Amino acid sequence: MTVSATGLRNFEAGSRSIGRDVDTASKKETPAQPAKTQERSQENTISPQETETEREVLEEIREVAETFKETLTGIPLSQGMGNLMVGGLVRLHREAHTPEQSQEAFIKAKELLTYFEAFFGKDSDEWRIRRSGFLGEACVAITLEEMGFVVKEPSQEDDMHGKVDLWADAKDGTVFAIQVKTSAQIRDINLYKLDSSKEGLGVPAGYRDSAKTMINYVGGKEGFEDKIIVPILIELPGGEGNVDAAYNIVSGIPLKTTSQRINNLFFERIWNDGQ
Repeated sequence: MTVSATGLRNFEAGSRSIGRDVDTASKKETPAQPAKTQERSQENTISPQETETEREVLEEIREVAETFKETLTGIPLSQGMGNLMVGGLVRLHREAHTPEQSQEAFIKAKELLTYFEAFFGKDSDEWRIRRSGFLGEACVAITLEEMGFVVKEPSQEDDMHGKVDLWADAKDGTVFAIQVKTSAQIRDINLYKLDSSKEGLGVPAGYRDSAKTMINYVGGKEGFEDKIIVPILIELPGGEGNVDAAYNIVSGIPLKTTSQRINNLFFERIWNDGQ
């Protein structure tokens, strides 16, 4: 699943605008380093564009999307559009603090999906696959932020060559490289800590190729030599018609049980290092 065309970005207020330093599909990216961990605040954003004025989220997204359409093609364009969708959903969730705001955010989320549905093609196989993946990534990003992580988007290289969907900094300095998988065939959330010393890398057979790619990639990533990097895979029930989907199929907002489950899995399989 691809979500970024613009390089590693910290999803905090004051970070560089997504897409602002990409002028062509061939321009070399300059990935930023993971930010120092800090307490989560309401000002942390996964915004498609940071401004000092109160502008509509959808207006910002459309503006950047049009820039992407003019300057990018192929995979970088799809990645950039996916990133805007995920970022917009997470921002809508973060800025909703009352029941009324939550209802407005839901309406805007529907508009957001309609916009990207038109881009990818409502009835296309690509949209059906990508939609589930984008919503899953938004769900995980929202959950991790609520848990206190600083969540960042991957660069195009991270995504294409490293199979990294999200980066997340923990308060103790650990950096998590995260793959997000959604499936209509499962009914429960799973979290796997990838380990090259284990048979099958610690994941189901269908995920081993991408798991191996990510393990090798993060192990040799330049600039991360002084970091503790933990590659993980989070599998969510999703897809069309899955009544056990871990998230709202319009907004990507995780169910309460989803947030609790992911939190418990981190405690059991990461912090306690149990399997």
